[in-house]
Amino acid sequence: MPPAVYSNPQPGAATRVLVIGVGHYPALPGGGGTPMTRPEGMRQLQSPPISAREFARWMIENYHSDQRPLASVQLLLSEATPQVFSYTRDGQQHTAGPQPADIATVRIAIREWQALSTELNDLMLFYFCGHGIANPAKVALLMSDFGTVAAAPLDGALDFTGFRLGMEDCMARNQCF
Repeated sequence: MPPAVYSNPQPGAATRVLVIGVGHYPALPGGGGTPMTRPEGMRQLQSPPISAREFARWMIENYHSDQRPLASVQLLLSEATPQVFSYTRDGQQHTAGPQPADIATVRIAIREWQALSTELNDLMLFYFCGHGIANPAKVALLMSDFGTVAAAPLDGALDFTGFRLGMEDCMARNQCF
């Protein structure tokens, strides 16, 4: 499992958070990799890694629930210049290294995050900020390696519709996306 930036095991029902912020896409213009032939107007994003960090920090520093205490926060980021994640908890400063937001790491993180739930009353929070694409039947969230394989650009996309349907197998009945 990609290491959590915050972990505090809890007996009974707990809150478990998975945060993904994708701003750097090597295959999009300005990404430094082999560019996609048709990026459809998509470009590098500045705010997703910032927003994801702030959401994760807020959860760790400010979220309190007697019924579902915070048990874990995983943070996966794609940014042009990777940075350490820092937060303050119980008056102490902590730092951790976020994991990359490529599709392989994200898939592992999702499976492991889902498996953490052992209680019906667990709260599972999923936060994503970055590019996405949709048609009336499907939504896909684009990870950092979107477009890096010319013949299969969607290899770097997470089928969000399928992911949400797969979460029906998760023990927790309280899920927020």
